[in-house]
Amino acid sequence: MSVRTAAKLYDMSPTTIINWKKDISIKPIVRAPRKIPNDALKQDITDYPDAYYYERAARLGCSKSGVEAAMKRLEPPRYCRRLNILREYDNENTKLHS
Repeated sequence: MSVRTAAKLYDMSPTTIINWKKDISIKPIVRAPRKIPNDALKQDITDYPDAYYYERAARLGCSKSGVEAAMKRLEPPRYCRRLNILREYDNENTKLHS
C-alpha cells in the first residue's frame, strides 16, 4: 500500500504517515512546573533583588512569564499598597477618614 492510498484510507495527511514511518516512538512532552512555590520565589527575591525575570526563571527552572505571574500573585493588590503608603505619612492631608 502506498502512502497516498493509506492517507486517503485513514483520512490523514501523507506527511503524517511519512513521519510515522521515520519514527513512531511517542515523544514525552517536557513542561515547566505549573506553579512556582511562594517560599522559593520570596527567597530568590531577597537573595537577588535586582534580577531580571529571565534570570529568576533560569534559577527556578520555569519560564519568564511564569515568574511574572508568580510575582504578580505575591504582591498585594493596588488598593492595599495605597493604604500602606497613606499610613506611612502622618499629617492632615493624608487622613483616610475625615
